[in-house]
Amino acid sequence: MNKSQNDSIEKLTRLCNALADDLDSMSDEEMLAELKEAGEDADAIATHTDQLISEAIAKVGRRKLESARAGYVARQIVHHSNILQWPVERKLHLIQHFAQNDTELDRKLTLAARKGKNTEADMDSFIEDLIDLGVIDADGNIK
Repeated sequence: MNKSQNDSIEKLTRLCNALADDLDSMSDEEMLAELKEAGEDADAIATHTDQLISEAIAKVGRRKLESARAGYVARQIVHHSNILQWPVERKLHLIQHFAQNDTELDRKLTLAARKGKNTEADMDSFIEDLIDLGVIDADGNIK
């Protein structure tokens, strides 16, 4: 924006603030009298304002719903990942790839295997976490 546009925006902002301050300082009776004097219908303005607010609330609600749906679809893609259909040995190989670079993870996997807790469900959960974190894609490719 150039200096002239910035100046115009600043002046418009000051005018809006002054008008808002003027309206805020008026009593309800003064505002109704001024509207009547200007030939305006206070009830129609109130109804129109109520509609605008309701539309804005509905729009925000629709945006939230769309976002939630997108998150749900993304989560469903993770749960329907091809990786979860892999044989256990292939899943274990993928997980061991990450364990090689993380001694804490390797220790936990070794401990879980010794206690018989290294189940396929545990592996699937770990793989889903890797997908959620963006470390691998839904086909098991390392990013």
